[in-house]
Parts: sequence; C-alpha cells; structure tokens
Amino acid sequence: MTTVEKGIELIQLKGLGLSMDYPIPQHRHGRDIDIFTRYKGTVTEGRSNSTDFIDDLMMGKGINVEDCKDPKAKHSEFFYNGLMVENHKYFVNKESMPEAKLVDELLHKKLNPETKILPNGTKVLVPSKEFNTIFLAQHAFQHYAFGGIDLHNLVDWSMHIKANGLEVPEELKGTKLETFMHALTNVSNKYLGTNVEVPENEKYEKDLIKRILHPEPDCPPKNLNDAQLFLYKTKRFLNNYSRNKELTGNTLTKTIMKSVKYHLRHPDSILR
Repeated sequence: MTTVEKGIELIQLKGLGLSMDYPIPQHRHGRDIDIFTRYKGTVTEGRSNSTDFIDDLMMGKGINVEDCKDPKAKHSEFFYNGLMVENHKYFVNKESMPEAKLVDELLHKKLNPETKILPNGTKVLVPSKEFNTIFLAQHAFQHYAFGGIDLHNLVDWSMHIKANGLEVPEELKGTKLETFMHALTNVSNKYLGTNVEVPENEKYEKDLIKRILHPEPDCPPKNLNDAQLFLYKTKRFLNNYSRNKELTGNTLTKTIMKSVKYHLRHPDSILR
C-alpha cells in the first residue's frame, strides 16, 4: 500500500520547497531529504502520526531503517534510490535545550502546508513561511550550539528573510532563539546583502561568522590509538561545553547525559 492509498500527506522540510526562495532553485545546496508526514485531515501535536507507517513501508521493501524504534530519536533514517531520507517523528529534539519543547509546539501550530510547483512542474507540499522562520533558525542554532554550523545554514536563512522578511513569533520574544535569529540576520546583512533591521550584538556575530568560515574539524587527527582518540573527544566535549551552556542554558550534567544516551544508542561512535 502506498502513502497515497493510505491517505498520508508528505511534507518536504527545507529542501525543494525552500529552494523556491533562491534566484535559481537548482542552485540550492542539498545533501539529504527531510520529510514530515501525517494522515490527511489531521493536525499533529508533538509527533508525526504516520511516521511509523513510513518506516514499516520502507522495511517492507527490504530497506534498512535506523532509529525507527527509538522513541526519543528526532527522526529515523533510510536510503531510498541512493538518497538519505530523514523521516521526522518530531521537528525538534526536545531534550536539546530548555526552549526546545516550546519551539516544537509552535512548529506544529505554524505548519499549515501549501503546495508549490517546482521549475519542472512537480508539485510538492511544503510548510508555511512562518514555520520556516522558526525551523530554519532552530536548525541553525542547534548546529551553532553543538558544533557544525555551515555556510549553507546562513545562505538558507538569507534567502528566506530576503523573500519573506523576519517576523519573530510573540512566544519567542526574549528567548535565546530570538537572539540567535538577530545575530544570524545581521551576519546575513553584512556578508550576503540582505537588509533586515534587527538589534546588533557584535561579539555574538563575530563568533558566529568565525564558526561558519572556520569550522571545527569533523574528524580527529589521524593515527590516534583508542586511548588518544577518547582523550581528544573528551577535551573537545569540555571545550564546547562553555559555549553550549551560554547558548542553551543546559547544565553540565544534562549535557553529559545527552552525550551518554547518544553513544549508548550508537556505540560505534565512541571511537569513531
């Protein structure tokens, strides 16, 4: 049985829908496909109500699906026709930071999907611009807080605010996420030519652009033995903690527990 026969809406997060904000949609950088699904005529709260069906459908085709049975995983993952697909159960990892639960609730309220037509005529269902304002900011914020923010995060944000402006929901006023939105916007204004007026924070913006242009290495130095690799990763974890605490408000205990839980679910990552 297909998703159409089952009556499921497949909503493309970021990706193809967001590319329509680019002058040339085909130039939008992409590495994987993020989807959120729900049964037609329903409104989700807290979790996709059809994500398990999608996982089962893929496994029924002999496709390996990772994290499909982990109730706390933000999404499951599988390869379809050579592309990585992230099948979202939740929009946000609610354990990542104190404001994450509020953000996830807002995203469900602001989802309001609409149909867009791609340059080749294909129709895709995408979230509202209000959803994208929150989702893009939260996605980039988590990469900044936990390591791994990239230039494409900034470009996506620039294209979005150039096309739609910036309207911060009342529920997010005064939050750490709003502060990050302002910093990301000012970096975009300075380097990518947008013109959206927001409060400035020079120190924050300098650190943000530094981490975008000079990212931490994805891989540790080569030829480390297991003990040296464990020590390297421990030092990196502690060095990142101070920024993590300032940005998210997470305590050291919570940060350690989050890391432990991840490594228990993915034991191969301990010495990877």
